[in-house]
Amino acid sequence: IGDIHGEHAKLTALLSAIEHHHRTNWQGQDRHLVFLGDMIDRGPASREVLDLAFSLPPETTTILPGNHESMCMNAIRETETGRGDSRELAFWLRNGGTETLASYLDEPCMSDDWLTEALAVMRSTHGALLEQLTQRDKPYLLDKDRRLLFVHAGVVMRKSLGDHSHEEFLWSRDPIFLEDPTSRWSENLTVIHGHTPADEPNIRPGRIGIDTGACFGGQLTACVLAPGCEAPEFIQV
Repeated sequence: IGDIHGEHAKLTALLSAIEHHHRTNWQGQDRHLVFLGDMIDRGPASREVLDLAFSLPPETTTILPGNHESMCMNAIRETETGRGDSRELAFWLRNGGTETLASYLDEPCMSDDWLTEALAVMRSTHGALLEQLTQRDKPYLLDKDRRLLFVHAGVVMRKSLGDHSHEEFLWSRDPIFLEDPTSRWSENLTVIHGHTPADEPNIRPGRIGIDTGACFGGQLTACVLAPGCEAPEFIQV
């Protein structure tokens, strides 16, 4: 599942569509959901998105961090030190954090100290889960048998998997990875990623991009990678 960015209604509809697709085509088969990060920010209902995602069965769900979850936790950690006007907080608010915090209060703009109040509610509601998410030792999911790598931003083509920094997995936009259809990564993995929005799922040799700009009026996309099927399927709402 690609970048959700606070679009709870679209996520609810997508999960229903995924369930219908599974019942219709793969009844009785195992299914595993992978969230590629950036569940929060920009859209109107980040709190509800996190409530829903974290309520899914952990044995059949993997939630990966995106750069927006990283920005959020950097801001929360700095505010916990008492520096409420920190650079990290300002950076996050400029990049969709305001909408996320607003989702934690019924009427956030009615109070002068709504920001402090919203941060406290978010910390108590989802802080521990987001901390655990952003502190994953490996911010990706690797399926060695099927040669699939699930990660938020993608990869830097000149680097091996083990040479990447945590930040590169969340933030990178390597032009060779994104734009050169002739390039091949030395790891021989197909990378399923979000982070860089496009109007439609972006399929190139060695990668599948499924951020289709849900928070910008686009669709929310899931990529179905069924065993034995050569081509991916897409479910969109």
